[in-house]
Amino acid sequence: MTSSTFGRRATATTLFMIGALATVLACRGNETTTAPLASTALAANSRRADVGGSGEQSPPGNAYGRPAQPVVCADRKAVVESGVFGPSGGTLIFGDSRLIIPGGALRGEVTITATAIGGSSSEVDFQPHGLHFEKPVGLALGSAGCAVPEEGMPNIVYLSDDGTVLETISAQYYPQWKVVAAPIEHFSGYAIAFSR
Repeated sequence: MTSSTFGRRATATTLFMIGALATVLACRGNETTTAPLASTALAANSRRADVGGSGEQSPPGNAYGRPAQPVVCADRKAVVESGVFGPSGGTLIFGDSRLIIPGGALRGEVTITATAIGGSSSEVDFQPHGLHFEKPVGLALGSAGCAVPEEGMPNIVYLSDDGTVLETISAQYYPQWKVVAAPIEHFSGYAIAFSR
């Protein structure tokens, strides 16, 4: 494969991820984000968790009261990536995952660091801790090598420092791209989880 072919594929993947996350954000009811025209096709190739039918964040568990369990992954390499982002937004790529920051989510410039923990975890920790966005940003966590169940509702969970699930965020799972995507509103630790 030539480098130009790789570049086109990487660009296509990034554009797909932006479209997928725009769909997730639009489904959540964010008035400043509109769903792309391809949202129907994306929905046909994804599984969506809808907590209580609202698409909103909830306490641990789902509409059926079953707790979301973080997935276990094959041994992964730890990854740390940083970038400076401002009001115009941008994308931070870390390993096979992405943080997509739309324009207007930040008031000023911020250095953002993503640390994918590695090992058997899908967990990523973001700095600066406690950073809140003016509007949701898209988090797409790569699920390659993770024990993703064939049945179940995809989630991204917000974790405490000791790994306790503090909040469950409904998500979409794209098996063909091996990614789970959801909107987040602040920084801390997040991981892929499924509830059955």
